[in-house]
Amino acid sequence: MFDNVCKLLFVYICYVLSLHFQSLKRRTRQIEIKDSFTLYKTMRNLHKDYDQLSNWTDQVSRGFSPILAFWIAGDVASICFSCRALKSEFSLTNSFLPYGAHDMWILALIFMFGAEIYTQKPQQRCKCSCRQLKPQLCQMLFMQELALGEVGIDVNGIFVLSRTSILTVVGTILTYIVVLYQTP
Repeated sequence: MFDNVCKLLFVYICYVLSLHFQSLKRRTRQIEIKDSFTLYKTMRNLHKDYDQLSNWTDQVSRGFSPILAFWIAGDVASICFSCRALKSEFSLTNSFLPYGAHDMWILALIFMFGAEIYTQKPQQRCKCSCRQLKPQLCQMLFMQELALGEVGIDVNGIFVLSRTSILTVVGTILTYIVVLYQTP
């Protein structure tokens, strides 16, 4: 039970971070150029917000990284065990199905919201200083950085939660199911 609460807390944190990154992108697109001082001040605030969001994402990644690998491996094993129970004629089959469906739902949430951060968080922090560049150029560089970057929650150095990692895990489970039902 406590394990599921922690997983849902992770999902909620990823959801909130994703919303903050979307808000930052929206505010960046809505910048109006009135004068260079106003643009500089606005860009400085956006850079500050972006650095804070990046730091929060890094802290979430470092905090949950060791346990994410165990959560994902355990959920995949539980799903596979539930599929195996479906094939066999155990009397316990009915008791394994809800756990497998629940684990599949939790795993889908973890990947879905973890992958959302992957698509939102830029890859590198802005290395330019707005004082060194013209404000319009700095704005363009920052917007490009927000649009092109892709880094997310690291799973203990094994992989990053992304849409491709979702497909990899789903492919692994489907391969197990196909092999399971092909063997006598």
